[in-house]
Amino acid sequence: MKQIINTLIIGFFLLLGRVSGFFREITVANNFGASLEADAAILLLTLPDIMVVILLSGGFSLVVIPLILRNPKDNYTSLFFKYTKLVFLIFSLLAILTYFLQDYLFKLLAPGIDFSSLKYFDIGFILICLSILIVSLSSVVLAFLSSKEKFITSYSGTLIFNISIIVSIIMSSDESILFSVCIGVLVGSILKLSFQLLEIFPLIDFKKRNLILIIDEDFKSKFFTAVFFISSLSLITVISKSASSNLGEGSLAMFHYASRLIEIPLAITLIPALLAFFPNLSKQFPESNLEDKQKIFNYGFRLTLLISILFCLICSFLSRELIDLIYGFGDFNEDQFSTISYSLSFLAFSLPAIGVVTFLQFLLSSNLDTKLLFFPSLISLAIHIFLSFTLSSYIGLYGVIFSFIFTFYFLSFYLIMITIKTYKLSLISFLRSSRSLLVPILILILGLIIIQLTVSGMFSSLVLTFLACILSLYSFLYLDDEISSSLPKKVKRALRI
Repeated sequence: MKQIINTLIIGFFLLLGRVSGFFREITVANNFGASLEADAAILLLTLPDIMVVILLSGGFSLVVIPLILRNPKDNYTSLFFKYTKLVFLIFSLLAILTYFLQDYLFKLLAPGIDFSSLKYFDIGFILICLSILIVSLSSVVLAFLSSKEKFITSYSGTLIFNISIIVSIIMSSDESILFSVCIGVLVGSILKLSFQLLEIFPLIDFKKRNLILIIDEDFKSKFFTAVFFISSLSLITVISKSASSNLGEGSLAMFHYASRLIEIPLAITLIPALLAFFPNLSKQFPESNLEDKQKIFNYGFRLTLLISILFCLICSFLSRELIDLIYGFGDFNEDQFSTISYSLSFLAFSLPAIGVVTFLQFLLSSNLDTKLLFFPSLISLAIHIFLSFTLSSYIGLYGVIFSFIFTFYFLSFYLIMITIKTYKLSLISFLRSSRSLLVPILILILGLIIIQLTVSGMFSSLVLTFLACILSLYSFLYLDDEISSSLPKKVKRALRI
């Protein structure tokens, strides 16, 4: 029950963060549309997160949270100071290098775009480099707060960050709007870190900052492989944007607008659940026998597929309605609207693969088996680099999208085989347990087809789609005895299952 409450807390604040992210994207779209300035604004907005995620963020949490739980409670402070100092030194150097090597960086991230003509871009980039250091420290504090299940302050940071950017853009003049974006990023990063520090200071015992730590000899390699894996997932998107930038002004922005929408469904449903259960999973999964490991695998995989396939179908069938709802007031022409809409409908098919990859990275990391993630991520990156730049030269933006989808499916199947082989799990057992997915998926497909053929209004389509999802989920709970039996009794009575 505690994990369910934590899931709801994380989901609520991530939802607020994503809703504020919607308004941030709408604000950017209204002011920049799909233009050179839009490409620059998106690059500046996302650069701190890109740098930190590639070199630290998710991989840090996946390894450090199990490490914290395996150390005595007194070592919490020692671990916190050890990694905070290390991250501060590394990212201070990285921020300096980023500023002085910015020309080379832009050639990698956006090779088809020249930002030299934009006003205040150089001055604003100094603020972005400072933000890289602050965001890195925030990621460290986030991991330590999550290990203590302090989720409210941890996951409300995105809301604070986005509000800061929105306010900065709204209050700026037309000439300095790009510089205002940079101010918003820096102020948002500072406020986010400040609130996290207020939450973690009561947990820190400064007298115990130098205690002896229990760290595996191969911890460094586990940490490196976890960070590399999370980095590769982020780099798939970065490479896609880089390839898109070669396709003309605004192409990077259009890919960004569509890809942002497919990130949201799993970010407010699957990821909160995994984050809430991860500390408990890190304690239980390593000690489980084969039968229990199979149950955990089947249970998690089934829920992951259900959530991701439902959102895949919704985003694909209702891509135009969603784009009109979110970006309807943006500075776009009809061709750009159509391109973003079609991009979303195709990118939606990557959601099941992304969901599976996300679930398996948490499962493997709970047992600190992060070394298994290295080669799949390395091969996936190589495939995506080759396909995205090759196909984009023939079929444009849709070539980048095809490469994106194919890469995630390749990675998901690779990880499934590795997980089954490592823990000696049964693929047949999993397939049998997944039969309960067929009816809910068919119900939603049939409902969406009927809605598309009979309903014309955007609002009506969205409401009826929501009702179809409720019916689909109810049928799943009714048919899947294992998952329905794990629900609290009050919930089962309310649903009459």
